[in-house]
Amino acid sequence: MKSRLYLLSSILWLALIWISTSLPADEIPNLRVIGLDKLAHWGVFLVWAVLVRNFAIEKAYGGIILLLILALMLAIAALNEYHQNYIPGRDVSIYDLAANWAGLSMGWYGTGLWRRRR
Repeated sequence: MKSRLYLLSSILWLALIWISTSLPADEIPNLRVIGLDKLAHWGVFLVWAVLVRNFAIEKAYGGIILLLILALMLAIAALNEYHQNYIPGRDVSIYDLAANWAGLSMGWYGTGLWRRRR
């Protein structure tokens, strides 16, 4: 039952990420405070990683499956950044991608460590 909740939450969170990054720049709040934009990228992808990793732990996935899931998530984050090139007022940023990947990595490995210690 928990795994279904994590799976549904993961899918909904990814949908929220994709929808919010598909909005034209003039329809979203301006985050021009230095670093706040990168912190938002980091946090959003960290939450997604925590949800997916908890799902994988509940399903008892291990080894190569975990690596494939993480690789897919990193690719989705890159694709999400790239697709913003086609949204009015938005652009692709290597720094945003780095923040996305940092959030994914920290959420993924942090959740694994936290769950093992419990």
